[in-house]
Amino acid sequence: MAVLRFRYFVGQINAVITEYNGTSPMTLPKVNMPADEVKKLQARLDAFNKAAEAHTNTPPLVLTGPEINALLGNSFQRSEGQGLCVAGGQRGSRDR
Repeated sequence: MAVLRFRYFVGQINAVITEYNGTSPMTLPKVNMPADEVKKLQARLDAFNKAAEAHTNTPPLVLTGPEINALLGNSFQRSEGQGLCVAGGQRGSRDR
């Protein structure tokens, strides 16, 4: 009896996964941030890192999704469609 319940439970989980899982990758918009804004953003990040390394009180670093993607895009070569999605307090990476 326990085996049948387990199989039913696994079947229900697989049904939910199939329902909410896409068959094709989600396309993300390109982040076109001007170079001067990227420099200001990098300066904010560097100041936060220095304060954290010095163990001083500093306000939290709050970044938006486009700001994170701009930093990622300038940190390393990434392929088209690769980035980070921030929506409704949930975070996740998106790869093609």
